[in-house]
Amino acid sequence: LNDFNVLVACDGLEAMCMLEEHDINLVILDLNMPRMDGFQVLKALQSNDRYKNVRTIILTNYDELENEIKGLEMGAVDYIRKPIQMYSLKARIDVHVELIRIQQALEQKLNEQGLTFDVVFNQAPIGIIISPGGEPLDTNNTLFTRINPMFEQIIGRTEAEFNKVGC
Repeated sequence: LNDFNVLVACDGLEAMCMLEEHDINLVILDLNMPRMDGFQVLKALQSNDRYKNVRTIILTNYDELENEIKGLEMGAVDYIRKPIQMYSLKARIDVHVELIRIQQALEQKLNEQGLTFDVVFNQAPIGIIISPGGEPLDTNNTLFTRINPMFEQIIGRTEAEFNKVGC
């Protein structure tokens, strides 16, 4: 694994400290650890948005199928059974590193496209409204209305007013 910057933790608490201190994209997590087991770490990762993009591969024993399933249900993206075969571990890490790179490239492209849309939308010389329908929007509704500045100027209503009364 000399192609990667590898950090090692002795237990789940130390792993969580390392996640706090470093920008970590991939975790190889043993489910059987002292002080804080792998399931507790998975739960902590799942409950904090800061770790939503951390990919976790769990380590299980050959006879722990239930733990593999539970770990995957708790957010792990893959598992490796002990004893670890280094070629298998390296191959899986390579796959997940490539998936991380692809995800980051897609997020960057999406961000660039969003910025381009925002510039065109906000600077358009015509009024534009994007709306889900004619019903007023309530606070529990995930639908939205977007109105560009020119539309607000033409109609004399703000985006907030449209969201309150509907269009």
